[in-house]
Amino acid sequence: MRSFFAEQKYLQHHKQLIIISCSRAQQTWTKQSKYMQGMIALTLFRTGDAKTPAAILRSLKETSINNEELGMYWKENQRWLVLAPGTY
Repeated sequence: MRSFFAEQKYLQHHKQLIIISCSRAQQTWTKQSKYMQGMIALTLFRTGDAKTPAAILRSLKETSINNEELGMYWKENQRWLVLAPGTY
């Protein structure tokens, strides 16, 4: 992910693509998977946006389920619960 290397400068012709990509991510993060929402929040935070990542984290916390035994998880990510023993 490009945001891990903030010390490296962008090439001039890439800046517009990065701006467009960040703008699209800000507009469409609600349609992404929970994993992608986390990645979008991380990337946008590293590019200097504080508002959208805060909204994403708030949404992730609100939609999570906290269980003493299982920890934090999301209802739509329960595939591991429906697998038969020995199939994973």
